[in-house]
Amino acid sequence: MSKAQFRKELAQLDREQLVQLLLDVYDVQVHPKEYFEFFINPDMPKLYEKFRLGIEKELKRGKYNRSRTRVSYIKKAIKTFGCFGPEPETMINLMAYSVLSMAMNERYYYMTDTQLRGIDALAVMMLDYGDKHGAFDYALGKLQRGLDSGALSRLMTERLTALINEYLSGSSD
Repeated sequence: MSKAQFRKELAQLDREQLVQLLLDVYDVQVHPKEYFEFFINPDMPKLYEKFRLGIEKELKRGKYNRSRTRVSYIKKAIKTFGCFGPEPETMINLMAYSVLSMAMNERYYYMTDTQLRGIDALAVMMLDYGDKHGAFDYALGKLQRGLDSGALSRLMTERLTALINEYLSGSSD
């Protein structure tokens, strides 16, 4: 997007819309140029794919069969993607991709206890998000399909199943 095109788009906004846009930019925690490009030309599938590829790249970090995945990076990517205002299902899809891909990596890479707890935290974050946005059944279904796929190790299947059961028993109180 060129400055001239950006200037033309801003000229079409009235004062109140311009103030709201600047407040939205202040609230989001992304680079302003990236946010404005999305504002001018919103393409959620393209943005989703960009963040998914970034998470995939992070998941591939490893050396000598040891995972070097940084859960904090994945959480930050998910949070940043959320700043663009995706539909709850799209956000849950990105979270499910992160949880299940990281859980599948456990089959091939040694993971530290911190990374395993990170998978748990991402799964709980996904279920909480689904519950908060009225898409809990969708989020639970995504996790359940991942567990039923057979792609996860026995350890991860048991771990995530226990986490889901604990979450369900805790949320019914």
